[in-house]
Amino acid sequence: MPGGAQRDPLSVEYDPIVRRVLILAIRRHRNHQSGVLAWVPSPRRQFRHLDRGGLTKNERAFTRSAYYQTQKVPRNAGQPELYKLTLEWQDRREPSGRRLARPVRVTLHSSRNASRHRSLGPDGAWRGFRSAPGARIDE
Repeated sequence: MPGGAQRDPLSVEYDPIVRRVLILAIRRHRNHQSGVLAWVPSPRRQFRHLDRGGLTKNERAFTRSAYYQTQKVPRNAGQPELYKLTLEWQDRREPSGRRLARPVRVTLHSSRNASRHRSLGPDGAWRGFRSAPGARIDE
């Protein structure tokens, strides 16, 4: 990012899976359904060193990626933010190989800008997925 701060490499790794989650959340929003439940795995040792918000390093990277995709990507492209993001981290954890995964409900709400601009179509800005540091999505 010329002239700007460098993004955390772990957050960048989460971008493809976060895009997929956001596309599903947009579809659910358009169908007047609740958000998408995504499971974000973290190495077990990270749960012993949570940040001030109670998140592991991997969960924080997922969070940064989600806000980057919904706020910075449109802004950098000169587009309005069409959706406001809500992430609701749940308390439960489940084994995922050598990791523990914690669910987060990802919900998008139309922003004030959405009424003035055409919303993203199925071939909108978020596409082109590849594998990421592992997250399971429950629709």
